[in-house]
Amino acid sequence: MDPTRTESLAAAAVNGYLQVADAHARIVPGPPAGAAPDLPRGGRAQSGARDTYTGIGFTVQGLGDQVRTLLVTRERLAVRSVHAESFVDRGWGLVYLRIADFLGADTCRRVERSLRERLGPNVNALILDLRDNSGGLIDQAVCVADLLLPRGLTVTTMRETRSEGAARPFVTRQPQRVSVRLVTVVNAVTASASELLAGALQDHGRSLLIGERTFGKGTVQTVRAWSYRPTVLEFFTAARYYRPSGRALREEDLFPTALPEDPAASPPPAPPAAGLEEAIGCVGEYGLAGRRFARERAQGRTSDYHLLVAQELLVCGLGRAR
Repeated sequence: MDPTRTESLAAAAVNGYLQVADAHARIVPGPPAGAAPDLPRGGRAQSGARDTYTGIGFTVQGLGDQVRTLLVTRERLAVRSVHAESFVDRGWGLVYLRIADFLGADTCRRVERSLRERLGPNVNALILDLRDNSGGLIDQAVCVADLLLPRGLTVTTMRETRSEGAARPFVTRQPQRVSVRLVTVVNAVTASASELLAGALQDHGRSLLIGERTFGKGTVQTVRAWSYRPTVLEFFTAARYYRPSGRALREEDLFPTALPEDPAASPPPAPPAAGLEEAIGCVGEYGLAGRRFARERAQGRTSDYHLLVAQELLVCGLGRAR
């Protein structure tokens, strides 16, 4: 590593993903870490058996001139794209379902299995968490929509940019299998396939959206060699995805549902979610989420404000509809 670049690299790492544990920590210039004595080396750079790992060592100097040599080893990570939990709130059964991405061809199957294991006669509502889901395979998002929406509804329409009038609609084809009340949580990283799913649920009045404005990506890119210089790759937009309402995601990202006590939300009118009209009027209960959030933070407990809002809206709506 070039010692002159360590400061900027460290700052980039901290701003991107890491938190500073020691404000006085710095990288100590010296020989390449891989050549340091007593550090395991070996394995192949790109592949190899699990026991023939490739490691990278580095030396960190912290407060009090304490120097430590650390080793980071390569390991295969198993990332779960689907996570579900069941819980009870004031007598109502709720299921929390998080979809981290739609990259796997088995994402929808995992969602269906998780819901089948947790939904039952004692479950009244579902929280769908699409935050930080930057997308993936469109067919997997459409498949999940097929679980949550009635048959015959348009999830999205793909229109080619260079073919006049060429359009391909994606329509739900199976009977609706999940009919409990639903609130969807999104944020600024929710993009592409996950936006299409959230947009379809909102446009068809199936779900309220809670959280932040989404990223706004609804395009399909194609890569090809540039005709003037074949060594240069050219990216161009081959198609765009449109919501059931006809709005293009590229031109307009998704707005969370406007709630009476949410001054930051100023979205265009959206159709009310079926069965959740009562929840929109729960001004007091919506404020309760903020008070509960502040109380839990004061107690040193980790709390998720937007999940609390989703939970309060569902419980409030269920109570008013009783």
